[in-house]
Parts: sequence; C-alpha cells; structure tokens
Amino acid sequence: MLWLSLALAPAAHAVDADAVMAAVSRADAVRAHRAMPAPTIEADDYRRTADGRIVTGLNRVQGSGARRAWGIAIIDAPIEVVWAGVNDFASHPELTQVEYAEIQSGSACKSGRKVFQYLPVGVPMISDRWWVTLQTATDAVHQKSGGTVRELTSVADVRPEALTTLRAKELAADGTPVAFSKGGWFLTQVDDTHTLAEFTAWTDPGGYVPASIATSFAAGGVEDNLEALRKLVAQGPNCPIE
Repeated sequence: MLWLSLALAPAAHAVDADAVMAAVSRADAVRAHRAMPAPTIEADDYRRTADGRIVTGLNRVQGSGARRAWGIAIIDAPIEVVWAGVNDFASHPELTQVEYAEIQSGSACKSGRKVFQYLPVGVPMISDRWWVTLQTATDAVHQKSGGTVRELTSVADVRPEALTTLRAKELAADGTPVAFSKGGWFLTQVDDTHTLAEFTAWTDPGGYVPASIATSFAAGGVEDNLEALRKLVAQGPNCPIE
C-alpha cells in the first residue's frame, strides 16, 4: 500500500509505557491469525511510542532486495475510530500525494473492496505509478480478540482486468504499474481513548528504481502514513464508526 502524507499531523499525547506493553501482550494471543506476516519489532520500540513518537524500522525479506518497512505509533482515539480512518481511502487524495483514488469493485469502507490509486508526476523516481489494492479485514483477528485488535491487509493487483472504470483506465494507460505492494494495518486497543497502530509496507515501485531506493521510499512512506492517519482521525473519518 503506497500512501504519502502531505500535511502535518497532530502529535499524540503520552500514555503509560506499561499500558502499551500490556496491549502488545494481549495482541500476541491473536497474531497467529494475521493474514499478513508480522514484522519483527522489539519491546523497546513499542515502549518508545508511549511518549507520542513514531518508531520505524526495516526487516529483510529472504530472496528480495526490497526490505519490509514497518512503523508504530499511538493514535489518540478509540480503536473503532482509528479503524474507520484506515478504511477511509476516499480521504487519501486530500491528505497525501496520491492524486486519484476510486473503487473498482466492492463498496466504500467495506472489506473486499478493490481501490485504484494513482501517484502523479512530481514525486522523484516513482511518479506516474498506479496500482489497484485489494483491501481486506481479517475477521479472525477481530473476532478472537473481542474487537480489541483489528487487521486490514492490502495487496496490489496490477492486471489490466483489475481496472473497471474509464478514469482508472485512462490514468493507467499513461502510467507505470508498481511491481508489487503488500502490507496493511494492525491496530491494538491500549485503552478507551488510545490505539496502537502498526503499519507495514513491502513495496517495489517497478520501472528502473533499484531495490535500495525502493526500500528508502517504503521506510519514509510508513512514517508519513502514520502521520496522515493521525490527522485523518483528528478531523474525523468519513467511514462509519463500528
């Protein structure tokens, strides 16, 4: 999932580090049901989020030059509101460098939707990229955690048949599809007003971009994603709170 922030996001208020670690421990019970591989994140990294910082890192992927980027942060909102935010793809163009986003199949805010996204000219080395992502909620994580943990996965589909609208086909004709993009969100309730958000992205922009540049792009994009989510949650997402 490619998502780059353009606007500054409000900083998170501090929470107790022990409360963060207790939330991580509760989430461990359902991690086996994740649909997307979990990144390797150390306990000290989770503790560092307690003062409002965004913490990021990179994990190697066997057989790939592009590494998997991850980021974690505390969002000042209940998990239901943060969940609405990560599902609100329609707000991405106003908050990010994604110029255009449109559903190709499925329904807005609903699991199983396929969303076309287009990154325009102006982003060095990776401009004119397009992709269609299948965005899916992992029901087992939600159900087995009693709603205190949620996962949304995103997997790019760049086959021509994934494009179903005229505007998407027009933009794709003048752009370059990403080679691949996989990632998503993993949310854990810390308390009634704070959520631990984890974002992962394993991306190859394709074209002539080397793996090292792709990795740098992914690492920066993860932090921007979390900043954009904070701003979106603060202003109020368009998806229903559920």
